[in-house]
Amino acid sequence: MIKDLNLNYNVVLASDGLDIIKLALQYDKNYNSIIKGIFTDENMDYFSGSEAIQFIRKLEKVKNYQKTKIVSMTCYDDMKTTEHIIKIGADCIVSKPLTRNILLNTFKKIGLINIDLNVGSSGFLDKKKNSE
Repeated sequence: MIKDLNLNYNVVLASDGLDIIKLALQYDKNYNSIIKGIFTDENMDYFSGSEAIQFIRKLEKVKNYQKTKIVSMTCYDDMKTTEHIIKIGADCIVSKPLTRNILLNTFKKIGLINIDLNVGSSGFLDKKKNSE
């Protein structure tokens, strides 16, 4: 669904939590110039969204990277889960099921996009295409 939003970002998809960690390490030397946002799912294989977020935040701290924006998607909408995910470093949480409008509004809210939305649902977002 993220690829269908046409946001002028290249989207790199990770199939599970381990892939998110591998991609973060792969982009190590260019982390802040390439990775603009990370979208996780709490129910990913190998590493949960929370575990991936904790790894990313530790990597950023150890390597002295700027914090990248992280959106965590979950089917749990209880306060305990929400507080935990925010505490470990997510910038925003969205609940399933997602819609195109929810994604656009979420990305705008955390500053990944800057467009006027007059609307009334896992992967990495990286540098803008054709930016001049």
